[in-house]
Amino acid sequence: MKRFFAGLAIAGVLGLCFIVAIVIRDLKHKSWMEYTPGEINRLAVGVEAFREEQGVYPGKLSELQTVSGLHDKEYLSELLAGKSGNQYQYRTASSGFVITVTKSAGLFSKEEAMEKFFEPGKTLGGEVQTVITTGSGATNGVPHKR
Repeated sequence: MKRFFAGLAIAGVLGLCFIVAIVIRDLKHKSWMEYTPGEINRLAVGVEAFREEQGVYPGKLSELQTVSGLHDKEYLSELLAGKSGNQYQYRTASSGFVITVTKSAGLFSKEEAMEKFFEPGKTLGGEVQTVITTGSGATNGVPHKR
């Protein structure tokens, strides 16, 4: 009988640990969903400042450090260094540019990417699309707009 209760106690503790891990994973996901659009917008402001100063879009995000009137240089430097665990990609489009942020997969989470298109001069507009993908890059579900 003692073994039964000991086994039940161990199962209860393991179950509780699993629930706590799921709650932590969900909180991290919600935090990422809330703060990543702001990071994208800050990068977009830097891209637009570069375009206004140089007359062309930067070739890569690291060139934003050369913009003279940018106040967030230290923050952008930390962001692009990947201290948050995110990867930031930038590409020009036919009528603007796109910034994509990718969060790598974790123990209990899948790889996620958030992408936003900006028209020239409209850095606070645009649509954000979040795509949840597997490690192989295959889309797992339909992108949804925020």
